[in-house]
Amino acid sequence: MIHPKLYHKDKNNRLWEWNVRSERNEVITEHGMVDGKKQEQRYVAQPTNVGKANERTPEQQADFEAEAKWKFQLERKYSLSPEDAEDLVFLPMLAHKFEAKKKHLFKDKTMTKFLGCDMQPKLDGVRCMALKEDGKVVLLSRQGKEWKFVPHINDQLEWLPDGDCLDGELYIHDEEMSFQVITSWCKGKDKKPHPESHRIEYHVYDYPMVANDPNWAIWKNRGKKLAEIPESQNVKIVPTFACEKFEDIAKFHAQFVEEGYEGGIIRLRDGEYSFGQRSDALLKVKSFCDDEYIVVGWTTGKEGSREGNCVIWVCKDNNSDATFQVRPQGTHSDREELTKIADQFVGQRLKVKYFELTDDGIPRFPVGQGFRAEED
Repeated sequence: MIHPKLYHKDKNNRLWEWNVRSERNEVITEHGMVDGKKQEQRYVAQPTNVGKANERTPEQQADFEAEAKWKFQLERKYSLSPEDAEDLVFLPMLAHKFEAKKKHLFKDKTMTKFLGCDMQPKLDGVRCMALKEDGKVVLLSRQGKEWKFVPHINDQLEWLPDGDCLDGELYIHDEEMSFQVITSWCKGKDKKPHPESHRIEYHVYDYPMVANDPNWAIWKNRGKKLAEIPESQNVKIVPTFACEKFEDIAKFHAQFVEEGYEGGIIRLRDGEYSFGQRSDALLKVKSFCDDEYIVVGWTTGKEGSREGNCVIWVCKDNNSDATFQVRPQGTHSDREELTKIADQFVGQRLKVKYFELTDDGIPRFPVGQGFRAEED
């Protein structure tokens, strides 16, 4: 099965192409610059749900995974034509892991001269870019899709000047409020706002764009603009703390975790905002790890055990053909109910929290936190 080529532009305005196909039981991806050398990767798909009604052969699974990969890339940053790739899409800047990029916090290679940075608590909500275009406030997910069912947020951002853009998360700071619940309220119900969606707040942590201002890109300027935002009942500014010593990072991280946040975000003061890019100027500090994996099947616990009728997701590793099991959050009763509709989640992206990766790159002690909404 062959899928159409997809295109995107990088931060240097170079055009890239990507495609995927399945051949028998293999999934093959190919990518590179248009008119340039291409890199090919392939792996063998494994059968899933063997012995069950929803069993897939290796050939069927290869077709399924190729299509899932193609849809995922199309939703993230790729376009169906080179012409569409020309358009500027307001996708948020993403963070690198602190340990991998902390050298950028120092002036020297010996990492003795600390540059100083700013730090904010890390939220566990759904990403939201707020943009004012032609007098209308539009809320966009990290995939560039519109959040349509939190109209009270649009209303409370009417003050935003035309051409300006905010970055933050739709969120409620409550330890009892799970990521999955927040996501479901933002998605709406029956194509209308969810009955509880009025409780959703917009927590703003960056001001990526100011119309007609050439200095907006640097964080120390964006941070000043952020502090000027008028807060309202459901629009909040995420607090920013100055780290003048490297040790301050651990101090604030501990404070954020104690306050119920999942960690901290570090911003380099001279760092520019890079739309749709993972930036060295934005680092995340967490006491645990998380990532997203595609669900390729599901099973239940051992017969006769407490989990005997509870759903367990089967996820595929992002860098190999290995699969692993993930127990979702929720009560046994909740997980038993999920078995009735589990098939509809196959192919979707599951946010997985875990302690660390094994030597084989598989999450250790994984817990499923929830599925990303199609909009997010």
